[in-house]
Amino acid sequence: MKKNRYGNIEDLVVALRAVTPSGEWRSSGTYPRVSTGPDMNHVMIGSEGTLGVITEVTIKIRPIPPLRKYASFVFPDFDCGVKFMRQVARDVSFILLLYE
Repeated sequence: MKKNRYGNIEDLVVALRAVTPSGEWRSSGTYPRVSTGPDMNHVMIGSEGTLGVITEVTIKIRPIPPLRKYASFVFPDFDCGVKFMRQVARDVSFILLLYE
């Protein structure tokens, strides 16, 4: 499941370099889709430091979209803001609209 429109970090990593607990340097890269076995980039990222310390990462990047839109709400006081957020929490369709 993707967390955002660009994908998860493990999908963006092209190659990485890490040092293992024994002090050896290990590098990974891209391999053909026909190769067998686990994707070592995913294994290293998923290990959260137990298999080694990642020291270098090459990631895919995309251009920043040309237009960004931001919105904000201003409330007269804290209580009005709390009431609004409670209403949002009750109205699921509104939450989905805000997410997209």
